[in-house]
Amino acid sequence: MAMERWAGLRVLMATALPTSATALMRPQFEALTRASWLLYAASEDEIAKLKTPLSLESEQAAKNLPSVRDMIEQIERQVGTRAPAAAHQMLLHFKEVSWKAMNSFVHAGIHPLQRHASGFPVSLALQVLRNSNGLSTMTAMTMAVLTGDESVTPPHPPAAAHIRGRLARPAEVVIGRLSDRVRPLACSRPPLRLALQHVA
Repeated sequence: MAMERWAGLRVLMATALPTSATALMRPQFEALTRASWLLYAASEDEIAKLKTPLSLESEQAAKNLPSVRDMIEQIERQVGTRAPAAAHQMLLHFKEVSWKAMNSFVHAGIHPLQRHASGFPVSLALQVLRNSNGLSTMTAMTMAVLTGDESVTPPHPPAAAHIRGRLARPAEVVIGRLSDRVRPLACSRPPLRLALQHVA
């Protein structure tokens, strides 16, 4: 989901819809945070809630899952055992710097209203694209961990056994799915150039 939202943000920028594009950064960040939490901190019961087929009952059960703040705190508690410190630090820093503005864009607050009224500066568009690209890099790093291939991502030693136990599919299946996602996203470079032309 995080990679899909990254691609969606770029497409919206390319079609001169920068406030709507920026609103996608929070769900992109939340999808990455959820993935990291599932990998490093979630209990087996919490994982089961999200794997259950969608129904009214499973939807209600999933409402009790932790918030973004709680997920980041739970990852922090696993640093040194199940989670590498960098995973927690990157999420925490991004949230501290961007959370209020991301919420404003999602909920039609003062940020998007002012940008819609007075224009969306090119410098801000570039910052949004860089931030979203940074999130996509963090997502790619998480996807690399999910391959289970230690030649790709040398594991955090205390977390290695835990992560191997969480892998639901063989590494070659994960790599195959990653390749399927990366190929179409590679075609999104022209929209990025168009985005800057439209915003300018």
